[in-house]
Amino acid sequence: MSDAEALSTSPLEKLTVTLYFADHTGPATFHRFTTATTYRAPGRHLTDSGSDAFRTFTNA
Repeated sequence: MSDAEALSTSPLEKLTVTLYFADHTGPATFHRFTTATTYRAPGRHLTDSGSDAFRTFTNA
């Protein structure tokens, strides 16, 4: 983790985690029995204030 942050959460609270990889990582994987939606966007979006860049998603 490059930017450590103290974060208080409640049990079962929804949480979004953003990861940035400088190099291509290959195809995205999935887990057949999950109930989460995964959003993806190419490039670096650290300073984005909205979610417009994250147009690709998987419900799996």
